[in-house]
Amino acid sequence: MLACDPRERKYYGDEKFRVSTQQPKKIRTTKTSGEASSMSSGTVSSMTSTGVSKATLQEEEGRICGFLDEILLHESSMEPLLKKTHLMCQCCGKQAFHRCTRCPGKPVLHLHPPKDRKNSCFLHYHNTSSLGKWKCDWRMTGTKRKDWEYPNEGSLDMSRKEVRQLHERLVGATASSANRRQHNGDPRADSTWNDQCL
Repeated sequence: MLACDPRERKYYGDEKFRVSTQQPKKIRTTKTSGEASSMSSGTVSSMTSTGVSKATLQEEEGRICGFLDEILLHESSMEPLLKKTHLMCQCCGKQAFHRCTRCPGKPVLHLHPPKDRKNSCFLHYHNTSSLGKWKCDWRMTGTKRKDWEYPNEGSLDMSRKEVRQLHERLVGATASSANRRQHNGDPRADSTWNDQCL
């Protein structure tokens, strides 16, 4: 180990040494032969460079809510409407002052929750489990736009269950035919089936 040079980045944590951080960025960002060989061999580290491990994930289970990278990109693309104008919110149908420039059609949404609700329209609009429940989704349901009403908690809970069941059926439908034959046509008989679900 005395002959080890952290600049070669053969071991995890070498990039944190002072001798490594003093290198130019071009050299720091390129993968060394040691890193390339470890990536190609298919070995996966049990700990990230910041110290997150399986034990950490289990300890923080109540805090973390999955990978939210996509929703963060949508949130950072929210922009106010020009000249303080307002348009109808695509989620609840009330006046709103921001639009999501990342979504198709750039829908106008409430970025912050209104006084009478706990969650913002921005979160509801981007939530898969409530798709079909909002003001802009009236065509999906086959009802008239004027007949739309804001969904209550029971309605949202039922939608959540239905969308999860749909997702599970779709995941089950894409299972290989060999697996279906092995488990008599029921993908749920496979112990790993539920891991593929939401």
